[in-house]
Amino acid sequence: MYHFDWIKRHAERTPEKLALVDAHSGQKWTYAQLNGRANQFATFLRDKLGVQQGDRVSLLAQNSGDYYVILFACAKIGAILNTLNWRLTAPELEYILNDCTPHTLIYDSEFAGAVDTLRPSITVENYVCLGNSVPDGDWTYENALDAGSPADFEGPRLRYEDTWAILYTSGTTGRPKGAQVTYGNFFYNAVGMGQAIDLHAADINLNVLPTFHAGGLGLYAGPIFHSGGTLIVMRAFNPGEMLHLIQEWRVTKLLLVPAIYLALLQFPDFDQYDISSVVHWGSGGSALPTSLVQSYAEKGIIVQQGFGMTETGPTVFMID
Repeated sequence: MYHFDWIKRHAERTPEKLALVDAHSGQKWTYAQLNGRANQFATFLRDKLGVQQGDRVSLLAQNSGDYYVILFACAKIGAILNTLNWRLTAPELEYILNDCTPHTLIYDSEFAGAVDTLRPSITVENYVCLGNSVPDGDWTYENALDAGSPADFEGPRLRYEDTWAILYTSGTTGRPKGAQVTYGNFFYNAVGMGQAIDLHAADINLNVLPTFHAGGLGLYAGPIFHSGGTLIVMRAFNPGEMLHLIQEWRVTKLLLVPAIYLALLQFPDFDQYDISSVVHWGSGGSALPTSLVQSYAEKGIIVQQGFGMTETGPTVFMID
């Protein structure tokens, strides 16, 4: 497990280094705090809910710092995280949940209504709400953390071929299919991307991509945690807020999609922000129009395009 428990490694080596910032809530965690929080939730899942290695844990939530806490908590006990697209309808979510058969469902309070609709038609044993007001029988996330222990523990021995996460993709015809992303996928993606974009512990990445998607979950979040850098996560895209965060935190590495590049370019105050700290601008998700590439080049910004798929964990290549 230690080979894949990057936050534990950094908690031991650089415990006071800032690891994660939730731009929406303002919460910040050092690597020691992030590791302890993940340990708390991991031991709660294992000891209070009975989640075992190989069990699925589904997550229906907006972007947040705790999304990554839950990701690493699942890894610490060998559970498999299933990220759910909150844009889906109740029938679509019902299909995925019945196909994935999770042991536990974690949900944002804003999706409580949808979860209540789903309860009679899915076979989920336990529910955890990322909020304070929950139905009888559900755990609140904070109570769950309080029930766990921040101390390090000996987790299961994991292999490269073991599944870390299941992400449902509509990359083929018919219903969405669950792509099993292994520890090997996450590890080699982190190592490969770290080399491709020259990641170091001093780097700061801002993520605005949805965390239920391979881009938001693994790019560049996985590589930044592997390198011991700092991740700032936005709940949702807003051009002014994003530019402000880049300026405030002196962000160095970015991965965006063409639609966001266009929205930033069209934002009236784009040139009023100091974004000179960014040394790498990456793009993926869809083809990057030549006109956008040229518009950014005129501002002295070179955008590097890449290609990937959920099934490949996710990066296939970056254009040098």
